[in-house]
Amino acid sequence: MFSKVNIHFPFFILFICLFFGGYSFVSAQPKIAFKNLLLRVSENPDLSIRDNELEYLSGDPFRVPFVDDVEFRTQTSEWDIVRQQYTVRVSFNGWKERNYYRELQKQMMNTRKLENEMLYHEEIAVAYFSFLDYYYGHRYKEIREKEKKILADKLRVLDILAKKKNELKVKEILSVEDDFYELEMEIVELEAANIRLMESFGITMSNGSDYGIDTTGFISFGKMESSFLRIEENIESHPEIRMRKSQMEETFAEYDLELAKTKKILDFGQVRYAGRNNLGVGNEFSIGFGLRIPIKGSNVVNLRELELEMISDENRVLLEKIELQNDIGSMKSKFTELKRKRDIILEQISRTKSRFEKNNYSNVAINDPLALLDIEESELDRRMEILELEHEMIGIYLTVLNLNGYLSKETVFNYLSEGLDRLN
Repeated sequence: MFSKVNIHFPFFILFICLFFGGYSFVSAQPKIAFKNLLLRVSENPDLSIRDNELEYLSGDPFRVPFVDDVEFRTQTSEWDIVRQQYTVRVSFNGWKERNYYRELQKQMMNTRKLENEMLYHEEIAVAYFSFLDYYYGHRYKEIREKEKKILADKLRVLDILAKKKNELKVKEILSVEDDFYELEMEIVELEAANIRLMESFGITMSNGSDYGIDTTGFISFGKMESSFLRIEENIESHPEIRMRKSQMEETFAEYDLELAKTKKILDFGQVRYAGRNNLGVGNEFSIGFGLRIPIKGSNVVNLRELELEMISDENRVLLEKIELQNDIGSMKSKFTELKRKRDIILEQISRTKSRFEKNNYSNVAINDPLALLDIEESELDRRMEILELEHEMIGIYLTVLNLNGYLSKETVFNYLSEGLDRLN
């Protein structure tokens, strides 16, 4: 009777763990698709607030009129009010000045637009990484729940051994109990983390469930790997680079505007009334104008400052590109390293399975009633390591997409879906 328990009890436990372990009994809940969560990002109030700047700039606030200034001057002649002289002087803005003001406004609008796109890009990236953590948080929890069942089964086996054989293994029982309660604490932490991630998307579950986002159709490792290898380097489309280039063009426009001011020739035109009696209209009125000799003069300081700023802008863009390229190269090397580690663990799992399949499980159970549970626990530990590696590798996949500006392109895909579904 006793040997029968030793042999068949572990088999029963193993059967239960293997049969039910792959299923997650979660009550039906209305779930939100990640695609819809991504589309919500454009509703971020920060983006709409910043649109006020674009709306203001679109009103053409920098439109420069042809007439810059009108002056009215008067002076006396021989202290005789009748001989009072009057002059109206009109200053003008040059055609090139007005043209470069318009160009400056255009560049300022483009820069603000790209700043908004960069903010949108960052929000999209945060959403992707949050969803990735949410998905793997549940995968980790599933494995920890299975490990918890195994430890509970171990405690039952140890209790049976203690009653049947009078073998009370205190240290082993305490060790298993400690592991059991540590797993319980980790599961609680994983549930709390999943709820926080849902709340970051604006989702609140009324019944306390931590499963409110639909994770079906999540990209498989194989699909992710093949997609990762096909990513084309395109850092020019990254919002940061595009914004920096627009800032550089804005400085160019400022420089052209300042240079145009130094080349303005027609300074003013004027009409003067002489205020003399009985001289006739031709003698009473005179017309004059002022011409400027186009030299840089004091504007040379402003021009030099803008030239220095232009050089700095160009260097900044170049450094940003180099940094992005270095980051992408580093991510690809890390991906290769993690892939090798994953392959080693998978090979280890395969070897372990092969080794024990050649042995008689009945004999293993007779010699050590906990052996089958130890084998399954060991495999779950390896599966957990694989999950952690895959989590990190998909994070690298998203990072490389992000560095190349793909996450926020106009025709954007759900890069965490198996079919790379379109969002629009």
